[in-house]
Amino acid sequence: RPYYYSVFFHNEKIKTELTATNSGSLFRLHYADRENAYLIIDAFHGDGMLELDLKKGEITGHSKWYAPNNKAKLPANFATHFVIKFDQEVLEYGVYNKNAPVPNQTSIKGTNVGMYVRFKLTPQNEAYVRVASSFIGPRQAKVNFDREIGKKKFDDLTQENKQAWSKLMN
Repeated sequence: RPYYYSVFFHNEKIKTELTATNSGSLFRLHYADRENAYLIIDAFHGDGMLELDLKKGEITGHSKWYAPNNKAKLPANFATHFVIKFDQEVLEYGVYNKNAPVPNQTSIKGTNVGMYVRFKLTPQNEAYVRVASSFIGPRQAKVNFDREIGKKKFDDLTQENKQAWSKLMN
C-alpha cells in the first residue's frame, strides 16, 4: 500500500507505522517497553546539524550526506533540511557523534552526528512523530510541515493518502 507502511522490530519490540505526503510523514510508534521509548535521529555520515527545542517539542536540522555513487554536480550548500515534531513530552535527550553519547545536550553539528530522545508515551504506549523536509531551506521545511502534516491525526492522514492514491491510480 503506497499510502501506509508498517514494520515490527523484533529485537526492540517496536511497531512502526507511517503514512507519507509529498514532503513529509507521520509516524505512529508502539513501544512494548515504556521505559525504553527512544527515537534516534541520525544526520548520516556527512555534515549535519540537529537542534532540539524542548518547549516546542521539535528538532530542526539538516544533512549534507550524498550517496557515493551520485554523479550529480550538487552545489556545496545543498542539503536536506527538516523539522521533526513530537506529540509527546520528551523525558530524556542527548546527542552523539563517532564517540560516546552526551546526555542533556540540545544541539550538535559536524560529521557523523545524531540525537536521541525518550518519550513519555500515551496510555496505549504510543508516540507520534511528525516530519517534513525541504531541499530549499529550513523555512521551506516548516512551510511543508504546516501545509502537509500539521496537527492531522494519523488515521485521518492515512485515509487522505489512500484516497489520493486511489484517484491517481484510477
